[in-house]
Amino acid sequence: MGKGMQWSRVAASAAGAALLTVGWPAGCSPDKPPPETVKPELTPNPMPRFLRGTIIYEAQLLGYGQTLVQGYGIVVGLDGTGSNDTPLPVRTYLEREGAKLLPDPEVSGAPRLTMRGVLDDRNTAAVLVQAAVPPGAVKGSRFDVVVSAVPGSSTTSLEGGRLWTANLTTGFLGAVQGVQPVAQARGDLFINPFAGENLAALAEGVEWSLAPEESAHSEAPDDPSTGVVVDRRVGRILNGGVVTTDLPLVLQLRTPNYSRARAIIDAINTRFPQEPSQPRPTAESVPGRSDEQIVLTVPPSRHEQTDAFVETLMYTQIFQGGIELRADQLARWVVENPVDAPAVTWCWVALGELAVGAIGHLYTHPDVIPRLAALNAGARLGDPRVVPHLIDMARDRASGLRIDAIRRLSEMPPSAQSALALRELLDDEQFDVRVAAFNALLKQREPIVRRVTLDPHQEFDVYAVPSQKPMVYATLQKQPRIVVFGSGTGVAERVLVRSLSDRLQLVRHDQSEPLRARYRKKGSFEAIEYEPPTDMVGFVSFLGARPSAYSLDPALGLSYGETVRVLYEMQVQRGLNTVFAPERNTLIDDVVRGIRAATPEERPESRRDPSLREPDSSDPPAESTIRDR
Repeated sequence: MGKGMQWSRVAASAAGAALLTVGWPAGCSPDKPPPETVKPELTPNPMPRFLRGTIIYEAQLLGYGQTLVQGYGIVVGLDGTGSNDTPLPVRTYLEREGAKLLPDPEVSGAPRLTMRGVLDDRNTAAVLVQAAVPPGAVKGSRFDVVVSAVPGSSTTSLEGGRLWTANLTTGFLGAVQGVQPVAQARGDLFINPFAGENLAALAEGVEWSLAPEESAHSEAPDDPSTGVVVDRRVGRILNGGVVTTDLPLVLQLRTPNYSRARAIIDAINTRFPQEPSQPRPTAESVPGRSDEQIVLTVPPSRHEQTDAFVETLMYTQIFQGGIELRADQLARWVVENPVDAPAVTWCWVALGELAVGAIGHLYTHPDVIPRLAALNAGARLGDPRVVPHLIDMARDRASGLRIDAIRRLSEMPPSAQSALALRELLDDEQFDVRVAAFNALLKQREPIVRRVTLDPHQEFDVYAVPSQKPMVYATLQKQPRIVVFGSGTGVAERVLVRSLSDRLQLVRHDQSEPLRARYRKKGSFEAIEYEPPTDMVGFVSFLGARPSAYSLDPALGLSYGETVRVLYEMQVQRGLNTVFAPERNTLIDDVVRGIRAATPEERPESRRDPSLREPDSSDPPAESTIRDR
């Protein structure tokens, strides 16, 4: 027996003898050991184990989600449909804050203009401006805004108006002094003629409801016989908002740890290195909280793809190495656990191009979910092997994934194979497929998509593409755009149309006669006669192009909203020989979700009636109601 062991036994015997001699401490018994110090249990990590080693496993992202912004503003240029009875609190705010924005660049002779005089004019209206800013938006990002007449005013219509620059703040208290704006909005209003949208009570504390949206491919979605009434007190401005301050993105470590935070920062800056025009590194520690918070900066090259940037970042491996092995492990995992397919897809994307070799065998997997996960990742990583598989999926009329397949094709480098397939899909029976094919061809800058120049300062874009399914398509969100599908579309043989509250009249008795138009500007009593072209591209150019001394072509210079309304009313009054179809509309839903996210949860005991609850995703979408909280 060694000396060390002998010394241990001697020490133990001595300690035991001492305890027997001195006795146990008061209140203790040799049969009961002393109580141990209770250590707080760590909160279990909610992430699945296959995500261990990724950023999302160690941290959560704060400030990521649609942000509701709103504020008050003034719409000018109305045709006597405004009001001068703005509620006092709103009027006080506009007189104080709105005067700072005068003169507006769009207003001539503004030096003598006062805000009080503007608010007293029946050709102006005080409005509430609201929007849902996309997640991770950076300074300069553009978004759509909803504009509604202030509740309590007698404004009857905002059609044809223009919003002066309005400051937008987060939350519901946009009129409170000292709140710094995060965005601004301005531009010509667009009244959506395709559905009744009762949003006049978007203001806080007012009950309101949404009428059901009409189908995007309905040929006559707003027939008066259906009872759908367009609320002209509500409009929108496509791409009319601009972010003036970067919205912060912060990573919060689930368990504070300085070394782990430094490892995450290094991993992010390795995956997304600082670009020449980028003011700060992509990831930095927050001063004073360097062990638990990391602030993120979206690289300039990712400003248009903030969603993809955030997803890739969150699924990035903290310690790089063994990429091929990791990709292969994920491939086996998604086959056994298809419910995790979305997360596995982004894990592959975060691994980069080296992951392609491990996922190629899944492109033909018999199970659809692992196959789609691999195809999505391969497309985002630029693997040309996914192209034929995506084309087959886009052509399959029985598949519910055709639109997704076309979108993935648009993200691939342009190729003759994908261009040929997308051109073929312009003739598809399904409306959404034709539109998705056009968007993909436009994104890849295929020459088959022809852009029509209206004038050097045109407000909206006009495109023409060949198609065996003629139609006219108009966007309702983001970039204002009218697309003419197919040749032979245009004005009907016989036309008798009144539009823009009778300011525009179109007459044609038969095909042998030219089309005649009589147009009267707002505020004028004199009408001017024109003979516009009857083909659809020429007719849209006639409506939207601005009159110029350098062009002999007739032109009205209508706004995008007015142009869309004319085309819509021509369809209703049988003045077109083709279908006029709008984009599917999600802008209102985005604003509603923003309102709900910004509204504190109501305590159960304060509910006045269980029937007044907010609708959830399981409720029928025909009607939703928000109550005053």
